[in-house]
Amino acid sequence: MSSGTVLADAWMDFRSSLHEGDTMAVEFDRMTVDQGLLEDFLNDPGNQWDLMSLGYTLMKPDDGDRELTQQELTDRRTVQDWVVRPLLRSTTGVAEINSQGGYQKQYKVLVNPDRLRHYGLTVKDVYEALGRNNANAGGGILPQNAEQYLIRGVGLVQNLEDIRLIVVKEVGGTPVYIRDVAEVAFGHAVRVGAVVKNGTTEAVGGVVMMMAGGNAKAVVSDIKKKVVEINDKNMLPGGLKIEPYYDRSELVDAALATVIKVLIEGVIFVVIVLYLFLGDLRSSVIVIATLVITPLVTFIVMNQVGLSANLMSLGGLAIAIGLMVDGSVVVVENAYERLGHAKEEGESRIRVILSAVMEVATPVIFGIGIIILVFLPLMTLQGMEGKMFAPLAYTIAIALFVSLVLSLTLTPVLSSYLLKGGADHDTRLIALLKKPYIPMLTWAVANSKKTVSLAVLAFVGAVAMLPF
Repeated sequence: MSSGTVLADAWMDFRSSLHEGDTMAVEFDRMTVDQGLLEDFLNDPGNQWDLMSLGYTLMKPDDGDRELTQQELTDRRTVQDWVVRPLLRSTTGVAEINSQGGYQKQYKVLVNPDRLRHYGLTVKDVYEALGRNNANAGGGILPQNAEQYLIRGVGLVQNLEDIRLIVVKEVGGTPVYIRDVAEVAFGHAVRVGAVVKNGTTEAVGGVVMMMAGGNAKAVVSDIKKKVVEINDKNMLPGGLKIEPYYDRSELVDAALATVIKVLIEGVIFVVIVLYLFLGDLRSSVIVIATLVITPLVTFIVMNQVGLSANLMSLGGLAIAIGLMVDGSVVVVENAYERLGHAKEEGESRIRVILSAVMEVATPVIFGIGIIILVFLPLMTLQGMEGKMFAPLAYTIAIALFVSLVLSLTLTPVLSSYLLKGGADHDTRLIALLKKPYIPMLTWAVANSKKTVSLAVLAFVGAVAMLPF
């Protein structure tokens, strides 16, 4: 966080584990400065912004890659500060518009010390005169018959000549103007940065900062509508147009598209694999139901625990898609097989499915639990690394836990309605795979020492191939 004035810059760094608003309040209490100003700063919603949501530049259709003059950069920065910034800041969810690039226009009054002494004036007299003569003032109400007129004195300076004609003081019955004791000219504030377009030429633009906790997609959508309105109605002088170069919603859309794509691919592969191995489409429907419901419940849990759906958490959900079906596949496969045997024994379907679930519950719980433990180190990361990777780990852990609960609750219920029971023989694919597998398994069990030795040798070889 930074607070800048014409006199100083103050920088404060906070631990990432602390809530920003509470932290600022605590630290500001320690500072020996005007507490009233600090309270106004803390209470201003504009100081509670999040990441940038949209970046843009001001351009003309014929700009191309030509280099802009200093005057053009100054004029565009003036348009940005006094026209574009107020228009965009009125958008719901926008906290601040940070202007970037160009030259910030200033009116400079360069006093002449000799002329001041000649008239018996000081710099303070000039400063106070400028302040008094550059303000609007209300004059109350003037009743006129059945109407009332608002009286307002407009005293804002419009150009250099207005400043030159400001009266500083009366000396011997003659007014002393600013032009008599100083030179008035245009200037610009000291620059602390610049915006470069395409790595070659300077430009002027701004960055839209979103309110903390806001909906990035909704805010960016509203801003883009406002930008289109400004450009279509030619609301900017000189033919200027707002050209966005960064759109945060594109990242959000890309992340969501990735999750949806992976989910669709997961559904397709589940159908194919289960049909090939079990020869039953009903079992695929049960697993697909778990695969679809798990992300929805995961989002609900994330919202309850305060975990936002950012790029990293959505990436974690995409990674977990393939792991979500493990428990359901094991439960469905075992229930399918047990129902096939129950046809001959005449057992109750409910009892058979319950027994099948209880039989595999322990390995399913331990299997998914071990996968969750793998991500435990990521959950303990601190600082910037924790900010980046902890949401990914937490999302995966939540998704796997939800899938575990659904595999032991929803999957058995759906199995009782949809599964008809397995066949008394293997599918063609299983029979084909068993031909080479059974001899290999028989040899491995009969030659346990050789099997372990080969495994150790493979491990050592893999380690030796690692680059150190």
